[in-house]
Amino acid sequence: MNSPYLRGSIFIFSTCAFVASNSVMASWGLSASYGNSDYEYNVEVLDPDLGEAYSYDIGTDFGYVDLTLDYSWGDGKHQIGVKHAALLEETGLNPQEGFTDMSYTGISGLGYNYSSSAAVERDETSLFYSYRFGGGWAWTTGYYSGSFENVNTQTYSWNQTGLDAGLTESSFPSSDTIVEENEVTGYFTGLGYGMSFGGGWGGFARLGYQWSEVENLYDNSAVFSDGTEFRDQIYVNSDGSATVFGVGVFYALSEDWVATLQYDSKSYSYDATQPVVIYDGEVQNTDGFGTSIDESQDTIYLTLRWVP
Repeated sequence: MNSPYLRGSIFIFSTCAFVASNSVMASWGLSASYGNSDYEYNVEVLDPDLGEAYSYDIGTDFGYVDLTLDYSWGDGKHQIGVKHAALLEETGLNPQEGFTDMSYTGISGLGYNYSSSAAVERDETSLFYSYRFGGGWAWTTGYYSGSFENVNTQTYSWNQTGLDAGLTESSFPSSDTIVEENEVTGYFTGLGYGMSFGGGWGGFARLGYQWSEVENLYDNSAVFSDGTEFRDQIYVNSDGSATVFGVGVFYALSEDWVATLQYDSKSYSYDATQPVVIYDGEVQNTDGFGTSIDESQDTIYLTLRWVP
């Protein structure tokens, strides 16, 4: 990798970047990416009696963007930087419609219709250090912080039987919202290998590992027209880890600009733990309860890098 056109080429490990540079003693670099991410997230709170007391999940494609600022020195052997990445907010996700039969009240055919949809956003920030060994190999380590929010809004309405019986919408919450928040912090490390194909082209692969601590909150709040409020909360804290794999190709557009097409795959695993459940203001007994958290993200994206 001795071509001056590779001084802007980039090895990305998870949330960090590494500049392959043999032609400058020190330099700043700026990278921006856009692509598509297949993101899936699921939490289950397991009740020893019911088998599954609560389950909430999201899974869809998101637009992906990131921005990285880094500084390299020592003839390109060392690099530090900061990266911010986000899944573009999506609305109207997981639309659900259904009917709940209430004939048990003694009114034959009575029931209500319900619908819900979610708005989801996710972002992450990392600080990293990279070291290039030579021969195309690079090592990266750093700190990672990410957040995820899923806001689910629900609406209700009586069926015709209920309307004919004179029932009003005041029987339902005037607002019913489920907010799920997930905060993840941790550290990561990994190795990457890159090589030149000639003619300004090159490729790379990387493999990494991440240690994480996750804090998850499920918050279901409802307000009725008469002022009555209801709230159901579940708190889950857990430790976990993630494996990261990525491959890509790059092309040096000039000495200052490099384009990279890459694919990343992250698979998270979190330890089971006992949740804290608060039902209408009262802490519940959760002896024997457990949790299951699964998260994965596959992303393909195009990066443009500028090294002035």
